[in-house]
Amino acid sequence: MNVLCPGWTNTRLVDWNVLGAMMGVRAADAKRFAESQNIQKRIVEPDELGAMAAMLASDAASALTGQVISVDGGFMI
Repeated sequence: MNVLCPGWTNTRLVDWNVLGAMMGVRAADAKRFAESQNIQKRIVEPDELGAMAAMLASDAASALTGQVISVDGGFMI
C-alpha cells in the first residue's frame, strides 16, 4: 500500500476564516502562515495532486510498495 500526503491544498475544506480565528489572527495572516510552511511558499492546487493519485492507482505504480509520497510544495523537506 502507498500513501499520498498532500500539504495545504486550495479546496473548500480549508476555511481561512476559521483557521485564522483558531490562531487568533486574520484569515489572510493564517493563509500567509500556511504558505510560509513550505519551500515553494504557496498553497498546492488540487489538480497538482491528481497526476500523482492517478499514477498511484495505475499499473505504473505496480513496483511501488509502502511509500509515503508527499505532494506538499516542499513542506516535508
